[in-house]
Amino acid sequence: MQYTKDDLCCCDIRWYAVDKNGYIFSCTSAGAYNVPKFVCKNREETGLLDRFFLYSNFNALDMEHKIYMEKYMEEETIPQKIIDALILYEDLTSDDHIILALKGITSFDTLISYCDPKLNEEFKKHPYWCKKLTNPTKLLHFNQLPEDIQKIMDSRRMNDLDVTKTDYFFVSPPY
Repeated sequence: MQYTKDDLCCCDIRWYAVDKNGYIFSCTSAGAYNVPKFVCKNREETGLLDRFFLYSNFNALDMEHKIYMEKYMEEETIPQKIIDALILYEDLTSDDHIILALKGITSFDTLISYCDPKLNEEFKKHPYWCKKLTNPTKLLHFNQLPEDIQKIMDSRRMNDLDVTKTDYFFVSPPY
């Protein structure tokens, strides 16, 4: 099943892609129309990827990150120095972005003017742009993923984007 134009305007969709260096990143749509066409094509794949990246403890994590993930899952706490190293946006409150950053996934979010009055000035400069929220210390690479996830992610490449150097990027609306 596909996402429709109506779905895009009312759902905050988290989608995943691969940058030009093979690094995995995520972005949330904030109910805006700017998601890549590959997101709209298969709603089930988008959900499957979200469940995989958020909830599975795959082998790509190094030991330090596994310890933090296990501790976080048990106690729901992460040392503040780790959070400070991962989070770029001071008002970030989503645990999902922290979990993804601990797994080496850079998170972006869509700037939309009506969601946060503090972002109005930033939105005027970058309308409907995606803003980097996290800066993982170690990045998850495409080659570290299981084969079945690689097959899905292979069609989700954004070869003009480098998550190590980009703070904002734009995605044209698919419809």
